[in-house]
Amino acid sequence: MNRYLKNNLSKEVQERLQSAKVLICGCGGLGSGVISNLAGLGIGTLGLCDFDKVEITNLNRQFIHKYENIGKFKTESAQEWIKSYNPDIKIKLFTEPVKEDMFKDFDIIADCTDNFKTKFQLNDFALNTGKALVHAGVQGEMGQIMSIIPHQTACLRCVLEEKPEETGILKNISPIVNTIAAIESLEVFKLISDKENALLNKVLFINFKDYSFKTIKFSKNPHCIC
Repeated sequence: MNRYLKNNLSKEVQERLQSAKVLICGCGGLGSGVISNLAGLGIGTLGLCDFDKVEITNLNRQFIHKYENIGKFKTESAQEWIKSYNPDIKIKLFTEPVKEDMFKDFDIIADCTDNFKTKFQLNDFALNTGKALVHAGVQGEMGQIMSIIPHQTACLRCVLEEKPEETGILKNISPIVNTIAAIESLEVFKLISDKENALLNKVLFINFKDYSFKTIKFSKNPHCIC
């Protein structure tokens, strides 16, 4: 427990974190920040899902991946970082596209993917399995975060009825990606600890161009296709 002494949490909450199992879908920009933050909190088991390999263009923002790991699968590179930072954490690797049956052994899913097709898949898999999902996304100078408790709160499809248009190669700088990843990690923490003030039935939008923050409330859509 000494490792987590400066988390300044009660013994009960810290033990809850150490018993928690979180599946991180995407080990790139958002995933790097979420992995490092959750490892620091002391999450007991981290699942890492990604089938991409480390490329040199990732290294401007995906700081857990090292130059010498270029060409390795991101899951393997991330596992290497976790083991060097906090060897007490249990790790499960999924070096393949995300599938619904991956969710069964985890409590919370962290969406760190970079396209809305996969984000909607994660939303649907979470609803089907009853697993809590923290959604986050970054595009340029914009970012958003929301949490979803299946069948209790609005889901991603309640908020976005249609898949937003993708705009090709994403260009995201490290400070923006890391800020969204930090808030996403905090949402995971809140869902594990007590859900107080979590982003349930609301989406936090951040415009980093002018540092404006906007929280928009949503209700479950009775006509949602889910």
